[in-house]
Amino acid sequence: PVTSTRPPAVRTFHLLARDGDVASASNYLPVEGVLCAVGRRVQVYVDARDAAAVAPGVIRDVGTTFDERVFPVAARTIGQAHDVDGDGRFTIFLSGWLTRLAGGRYAVDGFVRGADLDPGFAAPFGNRCDMMYLSTALAPGPHLRTVLAHEYTHAVTFSARAMPGSGGPPGPEEEGWLDEALAHLVEDEHGFSRTNLDYRVSAFLSRPERYRLVVD
Repeated sequence: PVTSTRPPAVRTFHLLARDGDVASASNYLPVEGVLCAVGRRVQVYVDARDAAAVAPGVIRDVGTTFDERVFPVAARTIGQAHDVDGDGRFTIFLSGWLTRLAGGRYAVDGFVRGADLDPGFAAPFGNRCDMMYLSTALAPGPHLRTVLAHEYTHAVTFSARAMPGSGGPPGPEEEGWLDEALAHLVEDEHGFSRTNLDYRVSAFLSRPERYRLVVD
């Protein structure tokens, strides 16, 4: 059930922003998030330093798409993410850090960290929150919606594999290649766009000998 308590207006998220060992606390940064939207099953925070740069249309698209499309389809077909903080809502955090990870060497549209969904990890290694991270570089539209569906699938897959809710110890995470395949399959279920997959398919078809099916 969804709690009637309003989420905090400001929340600190610990983000793995620096390159290096994930077990080193020095590679995590505390980032202040400002609450920008609350939906039925979602709450959206934006990095306080980026709040002025994020268009209202992005926030609206994120909240509406998650509530009306992503969450219902997932609940009907593959399941729900583990509700770590028990509020009945999934947290989405937009930050400009995703455009300059690992000292500016990497930029990603979004990601999910299993450590955030595992209550066994305290800050800074996990936020004890069912959540995803999205880049502030995303614009409203089909690609943003595709990324939303893709990343939420990762949260659901981790919840089913590593946090089964049986009271026993956490299980192993899904194999990376299969985890990604499932997330792309769910993209097809939504039909928002193929922009998160078409360039990968093109790269493979151009030189398939460069790519292994199963990677370390």
